[in-house]
Amino acid sequence: MSPYSNNLIPARFLSLIAHMTILIIIWWSLEESSRNCLRHDHEENDLIDQIRRMKWGVSVALAFILIEFLGFLSGCSMFHASYAILNIGCHGFAAVVLSLSLLQSYSCSLYWWVFGICSILPVFIETIIIFNCLVLKKESI
Repeated sequence: MSPYSNNLIPARFLSLIAHMTILIIIWWSLEESSRNCLRHDHEENDLIDQIRRMKWGVSVALAFILIEFLGFLSGCSMFHASYAILNIGCHGFAAVVLSLSLLQSYSCSLYWWVFGICSILPVFIETIIIFNCLVLKKESI
């Protein structure tokens, strides 16, 4: 356990909670957020398709955060300092950018960039850490 773990563990937990909270808020305001992403002269089918895509994206992102919470709370990745820094950066950045996109009505394509960088990358590394911890019985990557 590194001496920085006392600060990294709560920061990682809080950044995961912040990202999850913003995703839940997006889920609650899905129709309004999707409507803001489209042009003013959009058709009803465009709105339905956009809501479906955003619903899928937010659901998968929430599932990824659940996987990260399981790895974190099980202790498999709790004490990986380098991964914790990456995780804090990704989820903190995602929370800030998604909050601003809700407040400023940014394009929905921004969500997919944030999803790719800030959700897929951390869960991929978390999955490797969990596999190493539970299957290979290793303590580090």
